[in-house]
Amino acid sequence: LALQDCQVKVLHRDQFLEVLQIDQDVSVTILRSLFNRLRRANLRSAQDVTEQTQLEPPAAETPEKQPAPLTLEGLNPKACEAVPAAPYTIDRFPFVIGRVTSDPFAHQDLAISDSKPYQISRHHLLFERCSDGIYATDIGSRLGFQVGDQCYGGHEASSSALLGDGDTLVIGRGHSGFQYRVRLG
Repeated sequence: LALQDCQVKVLHRDQFLEVLQIDQDVSVTILRSLFNRLRRANLRSAQDVTEQTQLEPPAAETPEKQPAPLTLEGLNPKACEAVPAAPYTIDRFPFVIGRVTSDPFAHQDLAISDSKPYQISRHHLLFERCSDGIYATDIGSRLGFQVGDQCYGGHEASSSALLGDGDTLVIGRGHSGFQYRVRLG
């Protein structure tokens, strides 16, 4: 089911394999899409396991309310310069933030310029809307991120945080210049 008008081309297996060998742009596009889908499936699987172990009674069926968008307000000049608008509104999910790179397999919805020593990885964090709110999830970064005083991702055991209105989000570690106030709604 397509969400908007699109064109589709049908290739038989042999034709598909030939295109993959001949056209590097097509190969990279397909691999990028597959990696992103796998990454999102792994995140959903981990969240499902977490929800099942909480042993909460099932909630009554209610119409799904669309959560408000997420807004990032830079708390310092470096953070303000890193985003295209101040404040920066995110209203489509999932949403990936990473460092600007020439890597053809990197896909970010927001690519942030960073210099050595890097605070932001090529694939750093993902914002995803779930039934109970908006989560920030580490997607393979070296340093992770912080919400308030709590560290997530990188070498930490926990990689996801439910965001609250007014939370402080630091991409990287505490000394990182990428510090934002989270606004929901």
